[in-house]
Amino acid sequence: MSELITVIDARTAPTPRDTVATEVLDGDVVLHDAATGQVHLLNPTASIVWQLLDGATTIEEIADAVAEATGTDFGQVSSDTIDLVRMLGDLGVLAHIDPAAVEPPSP
Repeated sequence: MSELITVIDARTAPTPRDTVATEVLDGDVVLHDAATGQVHLLNPTASIVWQLLDGATTIEEIADAVAEATGTDFGQVSSDTIDLVRMLGDLGVLAHIDPAAVEPPSP
């Protein structure tokens, strides 16, 4: 079993929990967690990030791909992507991340 991640930063390479099913609906992604019964709706940008979460690609690499594809400032995309992954961690839809322990990195 992998160690729990408690700090999510640009080097983190998160992966969805295997109990989370994904359905694309009009450009948005709907997440259904079979373990908890919870449903979450992601907007199109968050949906792109979700689809890139594979446990091997870091948040920095994901942010770089999104920034390049959208022509958006990397710094802003990186910050937003880290915030999104922290939110997903808090929702409990990511593997090896304890939602109660997710904290921003120390300065």
